[in-house]
Amino acid sequence: MNQEKNREYRKRYRKEHIEEKREYQKKYNPKNKEKINKYQRQYRKKHTEKVRMYHREYQKKYAQENKEKIAARKRKYIVEHPEKVKPYRQKYYQEHKVRAADLRLRRRFNISLEEADALLIKQQHKCPICKKSLTETKRCVDHDHKNGEVRGILCRTCNAGLGQFMDDAKLLENAAQYLKKQIME
Repeated sequence: MNQEKNREYRKRYRKEHIEEKREYQKKYNPKNKEKINKYQRQYRKKHTEKVRMYHREYQKKYAQENKEKIAARKRKYIVEHPEKVKPYRQKYYQEHKVRAADLRLRRRFNISLEEADALLIKQQHKCPICKKSLTETKRCVDHDHKNGEVRGILCRTCNAGLGQFMDDAKLLENAAQYLKKQIME
C-alpha cells in the first residue's frame, strides 16, 4: 500500500515539474554527453531483450499510425533511386521465386500456388484446348473477366486466343465455322 502511494506521488510530482526537468536537461545533457552515452550503452547491453522488445512495439505502433506516410516515403525513394531498387528487386525475386509466384497468384486471381498446382494435376499438366504439355510451355491462369473466377490453366497461345475473342463463345463458334468453310473450299 505504501509503495503504491509513493508511485502515485512520484507520477504526480513528475507531471507537475515536467517543465523544470526539461530546463535542467537542456543544461545538463550537452555538458555530460559522454557520460549519458556511456550509461545508455551499458543499459542497452544489460537489458538487450527489453530494449529490443520496446523498439519492436514502438515500430509496430508507428507503422500502424503512419501507414500513408511510410508508403509515400517508399514510393518517393523508388522514384528517386531506381538504380538501387531494381537490382535489389531482381535479387529478391531470384531468392524467393516460389513466394513471389504465390503472392502474384493471390493478388491477381485470389488463388494460392497450391490451388494452381491442384488445377494442373486435375488437367494432367496439359492445356485443355490444344492438349500441349504445360511443363514445357509458359502457362497462364484463365479467368472470367467479369467475375474474376478462375476457370483453369492454359498455354500462353490458347489464353491469348481466348482473350482476343473477349471470352465470347459465339465469336469462337463463328471463327470455327469460318475456318471450316475456308478449309472446305
